[in-house]
Amino acid sequence: TKLQLRFQVGGSTKGELHYDKTTDQVVMVHDGTQILRLDKNGGNYWMEVEHGIRTGRVQTDASLADYVFADDYKRVQLVDLEIFIKKNKHLPNVPSAQEVAKNGIDVAKMDATLLQQIEELWLHVIDLKKENQILKSELSKLK
Repeated sequence: TKLQLRFQVGGSTKGELHYDKTTDQVVMVHDGTQILRLDKNGGNYWMEVEHGIRTGRVQTDASLADYVFADDYKRVQLVDLEIFIKKNKHLPNVPSAQEVAKNGIDVAKMDATLLQQIEELWLHVIDLKKENQILKSELSKLK
């Protein structure tokens, strides 16, 4: 029920990769610590990796935040945003540091959320630029 592959460094066993048919899991262990587990039947994840993953590219099926540019989209006004930030110490729709520490983050969802924040910022910048131009024009007339 179990297939094992062991690897050694300098004569001592350093790790193993094994498949357990009864649990339908593939597990890699290094120096006694599980570093990788593939499990299509259990838990919330099919793959768990200790210490992180390094890759050249990641692709997800996340949706983007183009809805921010729709005519009927309601942005948070800057005065309300300031009140929210002072009270909550983070941006609306962005999890707090405590939430992330407790629950982690969905990278694809967070990417879309951050893009939404950037797009809203640009809309605020455009509005402020227009307001600035109006004020400059009025100041010029007053002079």
